[in-house]
Amino acid sequence: MIFTPDPLTGVNCIFVAFVLWVIAGNLQGKVGVKETAYLCILTGFINGSTAIYNLFILNNPLGFGAFLLFAFTYFFFAMDLLGGAESAVGLGKFCCGVALTTIPYAILYITQVDTIQGIIWLIWGQLWFLFYLANARGVKKVVPFMIADTYFVAIIQFLYSVFHHVFGYF
Repeated sequence: MIFTPDPLTGVNCIFVAFVLWVIAGNLQGKVGVKETAYLCILTGFINGSTAIYNLFILNNPLGFGAFLLFAFTYFFFAMDLLGGAESAVGLGKFCCGVALTTIPYAILYITQVDTIQGIIWLIWGQLWFLFYLANARGVKKVVPFMIADTYFVAIIQFLYSVFHHVFGYF
């Protein structure tokens, strides 16, 4: 195995689930901009801290990179919200790069670490790709699906976190 899963993944996964739920509500206008941004910053900090833990404690540069993908996404989203960005094109383009990056991570996980986590990487990737289509490409028809998919990924993420990382069922 060339990739060592870290003990903080479950904690991160739970926070990612919660922040996705809040982001979906924000996209629907049901959750405020500032509270969404604040939770994104906190989740970005948790993921950034775990990235540093992966690099310096676990000597795991792949884990470092993986958690930075999440941290930067949430920081970027929060800064767009708090800064009143005139568009989310930059965030969308960033999401495209992240979506493409999820493919090698999924392959790595499926073949060498944890098949379920690899599938989760693909699920995250398709959500990042929807954010790319909606924000960088301006495909407005995808927005309702993107919102529903954000809720779906939040639920999958939460169940995965609880049953896989907390209770170790699968």
